[in-house]
Amino acid sequence: IEQKYGTTLYLTGKGTRLFEKALLEQNITWHDFFQKARQYRGHLTRLDIAINDKWGLLDMNDLVKAVQEKRFWSKSKSYAVHGNVDDGWTVNFGKSPFVIRAYDKRKEQASKGFDTDVQNRVELELHQDKAEYVIDEWFDQHNNKTLTEITFDILYTYLWFTDNPIEEKLLKADRVRDTIESSVEPMPAWLLLTALGHKMKFVRQPKEQSIERIEKWVLESVVPSLAVLKKTGHWAEVIEAMNNAELSSEQQKLVKATMINAITQANQKLTINFEKPKKRYQEI
Repeated sequence: IEQKYGTTLYLTGKGTRLFEKALLEQNITWHDFFQKARQYRGHLTRLDIAINDKWGLLDMNDLVKAVQEKRFWSKSKSYAVHGNVDDGWTVNFGKSPFVIRAYDKRKEQASKGFDTDVQNRVELELHQDKAEYVIDEWFDQHNNKTLTEITFDILYTYLWFTDNPIEEKLLKADRVRDTIESSVEPMPAWLLLTALGHKMKFVRQPKEQSIERIEKWVLESVVPSLAVLKKTGHWAEVIEAMNNAELSSEQQKLVKATMINAITQANQKLTINFEKPKKRYQEI
C-alpha cells in the first residue's frame, strides 16, 4: 500500500555517449556507476552490449546463408532473419530475456542518413536476471574478468557457426556443443571474431555537448512537456527555475564559448567594436 519512489534511467545509444561525458567529468567509470547504483538498491531491467566489427570480419550475406543452410548451433531454438541484400540483413537468435543479434550496421545507419566506421555489429540484448548476471560476473572479484571477456564467454556459449551443415543426430547429442566442435569445422569468420574477442577493449566514447545538440534535444523531447506547463498556467515557475538554475563548470564554459563565438561573428559582419573602452570620456 505504501507508495514507493524511484528513478528510471533509460539511455539510447547517443544518450549513452552523452551520459559518459557526465561520468567522465566526475571521474567515474561505468563499473563505479553500477556499483553506486547497487548501493541505492538499483537494478538493471535491460542491458545491451555491442560488439563492433570495423574490419569486415563478418559478411552478413554469408551469415544469413549459414542460417538458411542450418550451418549453426544455438542454445535457443528460436531464430529469425529480417531484411535483404540492399537494405542490410538482421539475424536474431533467441527471444527475451536474451537475444543475440547480428546486423549490417553501416547499411542501417545509411538508411537514417548517417555514416559510421562500423561495418557489422553483434549485440547481446539482456533483460532482468540475464542483465543482472552480467553485472554480477563483472563485480565478482574471484574470476576477475573484464566485461569484454564475460561478453565473449556468453557469445561462445550460446552461438556457433560452422562451415558445413550440422547433422540432426549431432544436435541431439548429450554434449551438443562439444560434439559439434569436435566433428564439424567452424566458420572461419566467426572463429576469428570470437578468437579476437578477448583482445578487444571496452571503449567509452563520451561526446562533448554543443548548443546545437542541446537545442535539438529540447525541441524534440522537451518542448511538448513545456507546452503542457504553459497551457496549464505553470510557465512562470519554469522561467523562474531557469533563471535560478546553477550551471556546472562545463556548462558555464559552453555558454562562454558560445557568447564569444557570437560576438566574434557579429563583429566580423557588423564591424561593431565590442571591446571595453580603455579610457573614460564625457559627452560634450
